[in-house]
Amino acid sequence: MLLPMTKPRIIFISGVGRSGSTLLDRVLGQTPGVVSVGEVYRFWSHRYLRRSWCSCGALVAECPFWDAVEGELGATDAAEAEAQEARQWRVVSQRNLPLLPMRPLRTKGFAEDLAGFLAVRERLYRAILKAGDGSVVVDSTKIPRFALALARSDRFDLRIVHLVRDSRASAYSWVRPKSAPTPDDPNARMQARRAAQVSAWWMVSNPLTELLRLQGKPYLRVRYEDYVRDLEPWAAKVLDFAGIDARPVGLSGSEVTFTGDHLIAGNPIRKRMGTTQIRPDDEWKTKMGRRDRLVATAMTWPLLLRYRYRI
Repeated sequence: MLLPMTKPRIIFISGVGRSGSTLLDRVLGQTPGVVSVGEVYRFWSHRYLRRSWCSCGALVAECPFWDAVEGELGATDAAEAEAQEARQWRVVSQRNLPLLPMRPLRTKGFAEDLAGFLAVRERLYRAILKAGDGSVVVDSTKIPRFALALARSDRFDLRIVHLVRDSRASAYSWVRPKSAPTPDDPNARMQARRAAQVSAWWMVSNPLTELLRLQGKPYLRVRYEDYVRDLEPWAAKVLDFAGIDARPVGLSGSEVTFTGDHLIAGNPIRKRMGTTQIRPDDEWKTKMGRRDRLVATAMTWPLLLRYRYRI
């Protein structure tokens, strides 16, 4: 039996990858009633189509929390998961992006895909809330096209947290090698990208996220550099924005004591347990290559100024 038919409240963290979203997700998830689950769009692939770790240490396919979610959704096999995966990517494809706000232009096929995607996503969020005994889901998907699709429906109480990080820091984080062991490859690394690719992505993702504010969705901009230096006030600000009276457990100054949660995908910090000292990652200022820094600055300077970064 799913939760009563009140709208699922979603804190959707939107922006660019490697901007501290996993940390923010986990900090918020330390709050009673807040269910932190990482990148929800990866549910189908990580649960049914590949072997990957849940942040609790179990395989996603064997995690009791995700077993409970599946129990609420109903049994699913690999074929259905592949179909759900394909449909969600059709809905949020760049080609179909202009159709989201333009109902008269939607083809019958796209309208059916969108309706199916929204119905299943509502069931998934409700199942997560039921399994986590919570009232709010934190979804750190980040990809703004998913938020724009969710915004097409009144099924959700959608709150947009626009997480911004200096474009040069984001680019450096994508360029440098980073370990990300998998169940099948303990030496695996996170995908690397060129500075120009990340900068182009940064210049598209941030304006797309701001479109949600223009569409009237509750919107809060958070700069990575601000919140990692002042965790408690910024966590309180996000929770107040989401209409949550409680505060995170185990958060004191710049220290967080992580307990068990169930994040799908994200930065390797999602698997860290116990007390962790949080410090800003500004290694890019001294170690980023000159060429990469020039490329990132040249491609993103208009929004760097908008978001109060020094050129």
